[in-house]
Amino acid sequence: MRRAIESDERPRALPTAGGGAAGGALAQMDAALRTRTQAVAPIRRLMTVPGIGPPLTAAMIYAWVGDVHRFPHAKHLAAYAGWSDGAAERRAVHVGRITKQGAPALRATLVQAAHVLLSRCRGKEAAPLQAIGLRIQGTRGRRKIAVIALARHLLRIAYYILRDGTTYDAHRLGTMTDAA
Repeated sequence: MRRAIESDERPRALPTAGGGAAGGALAQMDAALRTRTQAVAPIRRLMTVPGIGPPLTAAMIYAWVGDVHRFPHAKHLAAYAGWSDGAAERRAVHVGRITKQGAPALRATLVQAAHVLLSRCRGKEAAPLQAIGLRIQGTRGRRKIAVIALARHLLRIAYYILRDGTTYDAHRLGTMTDAA
């Protein structure tokens, strides 16, 4: 790298899915992942949620959560992911901090899904979830807080989808946000 800086050479880009042997292997692994995830019903149901659509995100959530019945409530799953305020464990007043203990890969996956949901999803299915994120951003004033809150909300939705064996229903969520 030092030689590249001294000689004004640009570092070479990493191979993409379209180029070279590594790109071909990456495309092959992606195709195999898509094929295998289509065979798993809970992953297919998770892929109905906007932002969680790609099979890798849904597979990561399913792999980290595992048997959802080991969590009595969605709050317990949020605590497993590390999105639990420390006050809930002490039975004290909520102070607004999150512990950040738990599964960091699950948190990172859901935060990435929340970013995608807020910035790139444009369908009617995503509108109720985006409204939640924008409402939180408007009241709290920072996008980071809204993204974390939306990621936690996505985890709650994933919990109910896995527990009840249902799919994402934007209309049902839309009526809940109108009433709130």
